[in-house]
Amino acid sequence: MADYKKATRLKLRFSTVYGEISVEKLWDLDVEELDTLAVELDEELDKEPRRSYIKTQSEKNSILTLKRDIVVDVLKTLLHEQEEARNKALREAKKQRIAELIEKKKEQELESLSLEELKRMLEE
Repeated sequence: MADYKKATRLKLRFSTVYGEISVEKLWDLDVEELDTLAVELDEELDKEPRRSYIKTQSEKNSILTLKRDIVVDVLKTLLHEQEEARNKALREAKKQRIAELIEKKKEQELESLSLEELKRMLEE
């Protein structure tokens, strides 16, 4: 999971078509906007020259990496939630269809009874 504590302490802001937004406002973006933002952050990271593989990365690189990781984490979470919602809707539709079929079978069963059997059922 991305380090949200560090992000909030640094008061990170993300540049979007809506202007600068805070970490919590990322949740209001749709997945396409988050994807675009993640790609932009990746491209910005790629532009940063690597000074050394031994030394730790620069503060700017560290912040860019943190931003990208947070955006990707939010994106993955929203995609997962969308998939779960789709699966739930499919399960509910299947249950509804099964309930309809059960009712149809019950009707067919009643329709197959003889007149005497139906009359007896009414008298019960």
